[in-house]
Amino acid sequence: MCRFLTAILLILALPTAAQIPVVEWYKTYGGLHGEEATDIEATSDGGFITAGYAESFEGDVVGRFGLNLAIADSWVTKYSASGEMEWQKGLIGKGSELYSKIKQTPDGGYI
Repeated sequence: MCRFLTAILLILALPTAAQIPVVEWYKTYGGLHGEEATDIEATSDGGFITAGYAESFEGDVVGRFGLNLAIADSWVTKYSASGEMEWQKGLIGKGSELYSKIKQTPDGGYI
C-alpha cells in the first residue's frame, strides 16, 4: 500500500514541475514612441512576421509620413529565425491604421 501511494504522489507531482523556457535571443525594435505587435506568426522559412502599429518616426521605424504622434500607422515586420529584421512595411492613411492579424498565404505572401 505504501509503494502504491508513493507512486501516485510521484505521478501527480510530475505535471506541476514546470520547466523554465530557455531564451535563445532577445531583441527590441522600434523608436522613441509607441510600437506594438498585435499578432505574430511563424513563417515557412523558419522566421516570423508581426502585424501591429508604430507611432515613432525614428529608430527602426521607416515609412511613416504623418507628423502627428497621436496617430498610429500599421507596421508589418518580417524577421529571420535569429531575430534580425529582414524587411518592414508601414501602411499609412489619414487617420490611425491598426492591424490586428497577419497570416502567410500558400504562395508565400501575407494577408
